[in-house]
Amino acid sequence: MSNPLLSDWTGAFGLAPFAEISDADFAPAFETALAEDLAETLEIANDPQIPSFANTIEALAATGKALHQVLSVFYTLSGADSNAAREALMREFSPKLSAHSSEIYANKALFGRIDRLWNGRAELNLSEEQQRVLMLTHRNFIRAGAALSDTAELRMKEIKSRLAVIGTEFSQNLLHDERSWHLELGPEDLNGLPEFLIDAAKAAGVERGVEAPIVTLSRSIIVPFLQFSAQRDLRKKAYQAWAARGAHTGAHDNRSLALAAQFTIAETGFGTGLNFLAVMALLESNAPKQDQPDCQVDYISFESRPLPAVVMAQSHQPFPDLARYN
Repeated sequence: MSNPLLSDWTGAFGLAPFAEISDADFAPAFETALAEDLAETLEIANDPQIPSFANTIEALAATGKALHQVLSVFYTLSGADSNAAREALMREFSPKLSAHSSEIYANKALFGRIDRLWNGRAELNLSEEQQRVLMLTHRNFIRAGAALSDTAELRMKEIKSRLAVIGTEFSQNLLHDERSWHLELGPEDLNGLPEFLIDAAKAAGVERGVEAPIVTLSRSIIVPFLQFSAQRDLRKKAYQAWAARGAHTGAHDNRSLALAAQFTIAETGFGTGLNFLAVMALLESNAPKQDQPDCQVDYISFESRPLPAVVMAQSHQPFPDLARYN
């Protein structure tokens, strides 16, 4: 039986056949689409013809149709109707997508073609739109580390892979807390709430098997509740629950991710250096204690036009709390 995620979608408006798709379809479709996208990209990278906008930039834009098709359905369903199986797939897909992206951006032959086009763009007679697309493509490859080599290139891959895993785990910890908390509302607690919010709270109660309207940590409920509720104590309780997502002891504590993480901050302009000083202050105030894992922050900054030291010193004067880090 063919995988509906990889078939041609011939329904209304070209939409995916959601009724035919099961969670079991995603992993095999993902692996097939991932391999197909890489094969298409390598074909461009290894093209013996002289690089042109058509056979390189336009060709790149046309790759990955199957992968986009699979992931668009997967992340739409995961975002709107997550479950344990889809969350497990997200954890499985994230590092693979990161490695896939790194392999493409690190392809020297492919970047060589793009770089050659960029350096010779004045002779290509490109339209304004084509010039923009070429610039964005070249810039994306540069920012992804395409021009790096050896140790720096490996370090970039490690960073992206780690961020992919941490990002997925972080968001799923938030989702767990959003699903596990609710606040029941009595008849008097509904005073001042608009009808659409009351209806949403009742529907949320039914969904969770509660015989009363409830406030959940879903944005569509908690945000208007904080705006319209006349009950200050309930607003406080709801806000505290919202602010505490992923910030408590237990298996879903995002703080442990931060304590064990190695952070890398990169910026394209050092400017006055205030960003750097603020990071130093945050690191000092939030760094793990001696009995906790070490926390490392790598700060990388590029500045083509450094400010004079006297100008930087003047810009720091309004921030005396940061003076000790100069």
